[in-house]
Amino acid sequence: MPLEKFIIWVYCWTDENVAKVIVNEKLRSKGFEPALSDIEVITMKVVGEFLSHDIDKAIWKYFKIHWLSLFPKLTMALKAIYWLIIRAILRVLH
Repeated sequence: MPLEKFIIWVYCWTDENVAKVIVNEKLRSKGFEPALSDIEVITMKVVGEFLSHDIDKAIWKYFKIHWLSLFPKLTMALKAIYWLIIRAILRVLH
């Protein structure tokens, strides 16, 4: 599967399934509206880890250089809170 299709698949799967994992919990409760959606950030984290980019800055840099067309509002907003959700998603997958 080409990488672009894989990124899109991860995005769609996450969008369809994240609600099953976080059931009635808000990921963000305060502050301004972020540039990226939660689903976009989770997608970047999952794909970045799959590609062996294990540091948020490396993931951000990779997507900024190679996939800005898919994530045009990309900022430095990758947060550790998403790891909890990603772990829960991975548990569902296994």
